[in-house]
Amino acid sequence: MNYELGNLVTPYVAIMDGITMGGGVGLSVHAPFRVATENTMFAMPETKIGYVPDVGANYVLPRLDGELGTYLALTGTILKGRAVFEHGIATHYIPASRIPDLKARLSSLEQATADLVDAAIEELYFERSGDEAPPALIGKTRSALDTAFSRQTVEDIVTALTGMAEEQDDTGKWAAATLEELNLRSPTSLKVALGAVRRGKSMTFGEALQMEMCLATAFLNGASEDFTTGVTAVLVDKVKHRPNWVPNSLAEVSDEKVFKDFFDAESPLTANAPHLSLAKERGPVRRSYGLPAEDEIGQLVLGSHRTSGGKSVTLDELLARLRQLWGDKHGLEEKVLEVVSRRCKVRQDPERHGCLQWVH
Repeated sequence: MNYELGNLVTPYVAIMDGITMGGGVGLSVHAPFRVATENTMFAMPETKIGYVPDVGANYVLPRLDGELGTYLALTGTILKGRAVFEHGIATHYIPASRIPDLKARLSSLEQATADLVDAAIEELYFERSGDEAPPALIGKTRSALDTAFSRQTVEDIVTALTGMAEEQDDTGKWAAATLEELNLRSPTSLKVALGAVRRGKSMTFGEALQMEMCLATAFLNGASEDFTTGVTAVLVDKVKHRPNWVPNSLAEVSDEKVFKDFFDAESPLTANAPHLSLAKERGPVRRSYGLPAEDEIGQLVLGSHRTSGGKSVTLDELLARLRQLWGDKHGLEEKVLEVVSRRCKVRQDPERHGCLQWVH
């Protein structure tokens, strides 16, 4: 079903007004139009129950900006409200009170083309109010997140966070809290989740779903008893303490065993995994109706974008080009300013004075 939803030619709108986790993510994140409200609570919390993200999340998460997807896959952190839109999971944001109006507008469209659907949703956007808190994962904290979660092993992620947690600022507090969350998770699940999200970045949608099917089969065939332990502890007994994971620490989880049991094509624990019979993928049949990805903003700054012509840009020129590409997309300027403040410097050399320089 997730595969069919992700390959629909007919536009469909997912209204994420409330808890959007697990299977709810599968129903919504593959839609071309994903509408968040102030009630939206998005997460893939599977590592909390000794399992790993599925429903195509290993295709979607690694395609979010920077290492946000890795962070969400491992920690199961909940994103709320407008942050779900600003971090690229939702394509639009409207107040929940305007959902009836949205449904009426969509129902009244004689020809529900993608552009008309987009316009109907955009008209109901609500600007950030003065007392609304900014998203937490921006600025220095976001840079720290990208640095830590870009590491290639869970142990190295933990080491990076441990160093950051020594800082006496908000980023240090975030790092310390993140370490506490990771410590509660199944060590086996953390290593499998990291392996899946890394592999998913280079997979097609269908390949990612097939990988997830193999991972599910391995868990059910006894590759780890943590799935049973986690479901019992968290969902049945509703314990507040750390479940009794086996193995109980990252050091006890062999990377070689994780590969052989979960990812090796010859693993006996995935041999009976159902082979998904999927129609040929249609690929991207639509343009993105969400905010521009950080990578695309970077391409425009670097002059490598298909529309750049190799030219450097000032901030005003960057905003103008993005408005040409995205039109009057709500939230565009805020996204660009946040990315530029974190990833760019202003050149002072005579030839390109005032132009932006992308900081890797």
